Order: sequence, then C-alpha cells, then structure tokens
Amino acid sequence: MRSNIRYVSGLPVSVSLEEVVASETLYLNNISRGGLSFNSMVELRHGAVIRLRIPPRRPVFEVLGKVAWCKKMALQYVVGVEFINANDKARSHIIEMVFRIDDYQRQLLAQEGRNLTAQQAALEWIEKYSADFAGGTGSTRA
Repeated sequence: MRSNIRYVSGLPVSVSLEEVVASETLYLNNISRGGLSFNSMVELRHGAVIRLRIPPRRPVFEVLGKVAWCKKMALQYVVGVEFINANDKARSHIIEMVFRIDDYQRQLLAQEGRNLTAQQAALEWIEKYSADFAGGTGSTRA
C-alpha cells in the first residue's frame, strides 16, 4: 500500500550511482513526496544508492535515493526509488514544479492548440521557467 500519492511526470532526471562516475539522463514515470520511478536500460541493484538531479543541467532538486525495487519490463527495467535525504521543503518544491509543468502543458493545449507530451512540456517549461522557479524559492538541494 502506497503512503504517498504518485503524480505522472515526464521530468528529465540525471541518475548516477554513487560508486560509479557514469550517469544517465532519463525521464520520470512518476514522482511522489516519498520517491519516484523511471525506466532504465540497465538493472539497478535493490538498495543501491543513487544521486538524482532534476533537471540534469541546472538542478532545482538534487537528492540521494535508494533503489526500492527494479522490475524487468520487455527491453528495459522500471525502477522505484525512495528519497533518503530529502527534507519536507525539497519534497514540496519538486511536487510544485510537477504541478506547474502540468498546468503549462494544459495551457498550451487550450490557448495554442499545442498537444505536447509530458516530456516535451517538461523540457520546454524547464528551459523557460526553471531559473525563475529555483531563484524565486531558493534552490532545493536536499
């Protein structure tokens, strides 16, 4: 039974294993106050500690997470991650960003007739507004 509501999100995220220098940029499936999910081409070990940066280049949210589960699905893995050092302010900040991107996506459809995917809307919103969003509330580093 989930203790946190999950919100669908196409936010780009940089994922790097703490013990490995290499990182990979992926897109979220969903996010909650307790963690997130994404697809990966490689299997991640249960309990592995990973660093998450959202968005990857100019993070508004940077946190450590622990792989809670990893399930094989066709040609890739679906990975669930539990935040391990995010404070309440950081958790609220990232969920607010997801809501703003969702609103942006709906506004574009209603006002301009542009039907963007969650990933397209997230990338466009981040390019336009993430600096103001981080600057207005303070960068959230958990």
